[in-house]
Amino acid sequence: MLPGLSQSLSWAFRKSEDSNFYYDLTDVNYRHLGHFIATATGNSPSEIFGYMDELKNSSRYAEAVAEYRSKNRAQSGTTMQPGRRLGWYALIRAVKPKVVLETGVHQGVGALAICLALEKNAADGHVGSYFGTDINKKAGGLIAELGFSFANVLIGDSIDSINQLTERVDVYISDSDHSVGYELDELNIASLKLSKSAIVISDNAHVADVLEQWSVGLDRNFLFYGEKPKNHWYPGGGIGLSSPSS
Repeated sequence: MLPGLSQSLSWAFRKSEDSNFYYDLTDVNYRHLGHFIATATGNSPSEIFGYMDELKNSSRYAEAVAEYRSKNRAQSGTTMQPGRRLGWYALIRAVKPKVVLETGVHQGVGALAICLALEKNAADGHVGSYFGTDINKKAGGLIAELGFSFANVLIGDSIDSINQLTERVDVYISDSDHSVGYELDELNIASLKLSKSAIVISDNAHVADVLEQWSVGLDRNFLFYGEKPKNHWYPGGGIGLSSPSS
């Protein structure tokens, strides 16, 4: 039996993941992610790898996942590894944003990585806040386990929630409705809230060129990283990253 088929059948019977898939990265892909974030931020690769290892070895992350899994039997068969979200964490540790916005919180694996990075930044004297959006009132269960005082989950349509924000956003991560039209509408409304040095990430850039085209139209830099999961049938997602050109 082909390895991918065997893995997909195992996943289907286990049913431990629904619309999100969780896995480690291959060793080579892990290194590629570190160099990708280092290039995007201007930090040294060694510093970025240090941040990624910070999350990979985080007892706080493990604690939140264990608590969440104990309350949600549907997730009992997965360790909920952060995958490419290690890059989100390292980026936030590197650029020290005051405000991070994530659209599409879901269970909160990405939100947990973001909030743990903000928590570490605050300990270093760089205080920041997290705003997440989702239409599901139960979204963000993982960050609820650790009770971050700086974390806010806004329930409702993400465009409406972004409209209500009064803060300037330093890091914006688009991970909600992945249709091309909605992602573009979301980007356009979010652009009105971005700080001058804001970095924008699309979690959909491996299947759509919305962020790339948006970046070209605004004379912003665009980079892409393709994820390679270890021992999982899913071929991986990606990180599209847009940053100011000067």
